[in-house]
Amino acid sequence: MTTSTCSHLILLAITSAVLALSSACANDSSSGTVVGSGAAAGGTGPAKVDVKTLILRTDVGSGEVRAGLPAKVGCRAFAPAAATAAAGEAGAEVELPAPATLVVVSGPAPPLAIKLNELRLAKTGSYVVACKIATLGLQDVIPPTLYVVPGPPVAVDTAWVGIYGQPPSPQPAQVTAGSLLQCACTAQDSYGNAFEHGFALAVAPDQGVAPSGLVAAAIAAGPLQIACENEGLTDKTPISIAVIADVPRHLFTLLEPLTIVAGNASQLTCVANDGWGNAIADFPFALDHPKTITIKATYATSTVAGAHKLTCVPETLDWNLFTLHPATLQVVPGPPHQLEVLAVPNKPVYKQEEKVLFVSAVKDSFGNLIPQATVVLTVQAPAKGWKLLDDKTVKFASDAKYKLHFEVAQASQLQEDRTIIVDGTPPLLTIEYPPWGSTLEGKASVPVKGTAGDATSGIKSLLVNGKSAYVSNKSCQLDTDCTAGVCNPETYTCTVGTWVNQFPAKHGLNRVEAKTSDVGGESARATRGFYYSGKYYPIDGTKPDSALVPDGMQIFLGHDFFDDGDHNPQKPNDLATLMEIALAGLDMNTLLPSGGLNSGGVEVTLSNIKFDKPLVSLQTVDGGLDMQVKIAHISTDIAVKAKQKIGPISVTIKITGDIKIGKLIIDAGMGMAVFNGFVETKVTKSKATIETMKLHVDGIAGLFDFLFNMVLDAYEGQIADAIVKAMNDAIPKLIGGLVNQFAINQPIPLPAAVKGGKDVTIQLVSKLKTLKFSHKGGLVLMDAGFTAAKGTAHKISGSIARSGCIGTVEDAFAIDQTKR
Repeated sequence: MTTSTCSHLILLAITSAVLALSSACANDSSSGTVVGSGAAAGGTGPAKVDVKTLILRTDVGSGEVRAGLPAKVGCRAFAPAAATAAAGEAGAEVELPAPATLVVVSGPAPPLAIKLNELRLAKTGSYVVACKIATLGLQDVIPPTLYVVPGPPVAVDTAWVGIYGQPPSPQPAQVTAGSLLQCACTAQDSYGNAFEHGFALAVAPDQGVAPSGLVAAAIAAGPLQIACENEGLTDKTPISIAVIADVPRHLFTLLEPLTIVAGNASQLTCVANDGWGNAIADFPFALDHPKTITIKATYATSTVAGAHKLTCVPETLDWNLFTLHPATLQVVPGPPHQLEVLAVPNKPVYKQEEKVLFVSAVKDSFGNLIPQATVVLTVQAPAKGWKLLDDKTVKFASDAKYKLHFEVAQASQLQEDRTIIVDGTPPLLTIEYPPWGSTLEGKASVPVKGTAGDATSGIKSLLVNGKSAYVSNKSCQLDTDCTAGVCNPETYTCTVGTWVNQFPAKHGLNRVEAKTSDVGGESARATRGFYYSGKYYPIDGTKPDSALVPDGMQIFLGHDFFDDGDHNPQKPNDLATLMEIALAGLDMNTLLPSGGLNSGGVEVTLSNIKFDKPLVSLQTVDGGLDMQVKIAHISTDIAVKAKQKIGPISVTIKITGDIKIGKLIIDAGMGMAVFNGFVETKVTKSKATIETMKLHVDGIAGLFDFLFNMVLDAYEGQIADAIVKAMNDAIPKLIGGLVNQFAINQPIPLPAAVKGGKDVTIQLVSKLKTLKFSHKGGLVLMDAGFTAAKGTAHKISGSIARSGCIGTVEDAFAIDQTKR
């Protein structure tokens, strides 16, 4: 112990002793000196009276005080009353002739203290207090009564009484929901005085019904705690009791969802509740449902459109004992699946000027009629000789073969073509091979096959991509020759014939356009598209991993991605700016060790850490990132608790202050790698440097400098390490989370490629594979690919791979790494 420390302790002890002695000499347990008031307001001076005839009065204010709190008491002197005054009255007020003291005439306990004009009482009850001037033999002969009520409560206790409305009983382990629980509350102040009123009950968890007085309602099943409260003080050892559900009253039928498409299912749940909303476990249910509903495990399904009522009922008990809450399952027709068209009248050949009504029906796959579906009727060929009377009726005027097309507006893939023959026929042209959207490989010469014919005048021309479809000049008149595909379609007069054209396929999409015309000038056109490649990647939506192209997606992160030097928080466009924003919002107080820093019997606690906006700089290196964080003007409150020996006495010293750090510089290295498709970021090296740490000590200057110097020497590194550790925990999560967002699993809707076609949704999937860092930047390699639901009847080989110039060798893919 230093000399300065000893002198301070001795001075403190002497001062305390003097104050205690002075207080003891000035007061006793039952009397004290009170400064009296002067003459009555408006007087002209002190009244000339015999002081021995004065009347003393005691003023106790409101007449009530809390135990342990000071009661202000005033002493006043009055001249004797006039002869005509009523009993108990006094004359004019005069100055006290001498200092007055207070005496407690009667009461349940001696006063705690009487000091000047304050009186402190500990025991509740009524006290008679009087002013007294002993040297003159004067004392208040009609002293007032001061009532002492309990002081602020320091202890509250809760006791079980029983179920409300029933005789008191021992506390059970559990009660049923709906019970009213009655409690008793006690409380004491710091002097042992008991409270008789002012109690309320606190219930946890909230039961939805506020307690009434000392009665609480048990509503929700589960653990329940009830505690008494008084003046904001709550019993810390509440009553704990379990609330169990009451008998079942309500049976609910739950469907999720309430509306399904025919053939789909809705999850069915039966729930039994008591009258308070508590669920009843293991209640035996049965299900009342129509025959149109099929129950499979816990699911309800139906193929019949309409509203179907389902009701959960008790398995064996009388239904009338419960309130039943049924549910209605709305079943709507599924997607359009079939189109039926009926011609009225229905005949193989029609006469000129005959009217034909076409009645259409659109149904789902289960035969449910879709009334809101719209069927569009179009007459595709020939262009003349007919008249559309309304959207369902056509009048045919000329001889021809009329091609009618029916298409569901809501599902363009549902189509039906009808040919109405009225003494004639237009040209016929089809492409049968390759199928629409087929994926071909192998030989690059693809045979394009189709049919063409005209029963009346024959084919005038047949062109495939602008060139004649045939090399052969053989003329055919027999259908057997025409269908064998050995004739020049421009010369045969068959009803229908087969044509073949060797098409030179190229890598990618190949478009085939066939055009034909008859002698009468009517024409027809057909198109076809197919893919050709030396390699395909699978696109089965059920096997997304097989569709991934190794390194199919590459992202190069240049220097500007990590740090472009412009750190504008209003327009964050690089990683360094994002890190500055995140670190500026970091609450260091929540990240520091909760127990503080401890060493050698000294406990140091840091709190209220503040700092200026961090400055972050990033640089890519081989294997990861180098980072520097500069944080200026760090301030933190510090509390030191140490046990020291002062002479033979062991004392605990508690000192507070604050530390100001001019600048903290953190140099760190981070390594990043991909594991199982996710980026993991680790701090591989970290060094912290503190510049200009200064200490300010609260209280007596210099008294505990030795202790804070010891703290600075011992904990400077720990303080820096605590801040660095908090940042090392936050920064890798930020960087790793950002890079992980490059992994994509995203649907991409594509409109129909041709008019009347079907929209398609493809799924883009990318999976993180490798991270490569160098001084140029960061290279992200991902396996990526597309998948889609199969929409054709023929085999699809997959999506086209990159091929070389001859279309058989896959090209390697590498991204440009020269950009910043």
